[in-house]
Amino acid sequence: MKNSIQRNHSISQKTLVVILGSTYGHSITFPTFLRRVLYPLEADLALAVSRPKLYHPLRVVNSHDSLYQTASYTWGIDKKRKYLDSVLIDYVKECRPELLNEVSNFPLITGSQLSKRMQAFEEIVLFRWLALSGIYKDRLWEKYTHFIFTSADLLYTAHHPPVRFLLPGELWVPSRQNDDGMHMVVHRDDLVVCLNLIDELLQLRRELQNIATGTKEVQVDEVGYVLQRHYSRSNLTRTSFPRIMFAVFDENDPQQAELSGAHRELIKNSSPEKLEGGFYHVLVKYSGAYKKANDNFNKDWAAWIETRTSSHSASSDEDMADLDDE
Repeated sequence: MKNSIQRNHSISQKTLVVILGSTYGHSITFPTFLRRVLYPLEADLALAVSRPKLYHPLRVVNSHDSLYQTASYTWGIDKKRKYLDSVLIDYVKECRPELLNEVSNFPLITGSQLSKRMQAFEEIVLFRWLALSGIYKDRLWEKYTHFIFTSADLLYTAHHPPVRFLLPGELWVPSRQNDDGMHMVVHRDDLVVCLNLIDELLQLRRELQNIATGTKEVQVDEVGYVLQRHYSRSNLTRTSFPRIMFAVFDENDPQQAELSGAHRELIKNSSPEKLEGGFYHVLVKYSGAYKKANDNFNKDWAAWIETRTSSHSASSDEDMADLDDE
């Protein structure tokens, strides 16, 4: 796959929102997702996800109807592990042939050798690559200037910030987001940089050979370091915007059994207007994110936008001054 995208500079700004991974949580979050993301941004929707077990392109599962019917593009896979294996081998053959023998003889690190967080990192790599492949196949960089990559289980407490102020070389993420890739806003110029993490995964596996044969787990901060290293190498500037979303469980989410009580909270006394629909008993995945998102309920983005435009103007003035000096 190419490392750059040939762009049509004449197209007007348009946004594509891409849900990565799965559709868990959608039965709770979909109304606010429409009202506070798709509609205000006038955005289209794409899915890069694992297909539900009963998926059929002409007769989708009832609980997924609204999401699949709303999507303009759907890129699905059935077996995640098989797909990742084939992607890695094909990528190494085409882009890193010097590693082919090493990769072929180095089995995937799985099971108890890895922390849950590390297994989640492999899924980040997998679904970002699936999205990148779909965008290339459908030539969507010619149609869209901005891309939001996100999760279906996020409940929004305010409208998403307007993405038209995002410039090439910037990556927007919510405040207090660990480097888990749950939500990010990307300019089309930076699609390959943000979505192709295969080289980082290959390097990480090489670094972990000794760890994987022992008892030590790969910890959260080590995975976060890998992503930070990748963004730094790519000269991407990470910008945080006030958190206006938090993750929730629905009844089908298998992660309910994996998160301890310390990391989740049952909302019992929230007012209906705060959660737009009266979800009095929503099970929250991370209580800290929930509290932060509620601090920004119905966030007005005017001041934040003014700060963004001021900083961009200052940068442009500095660039012009440099040219005058020359």
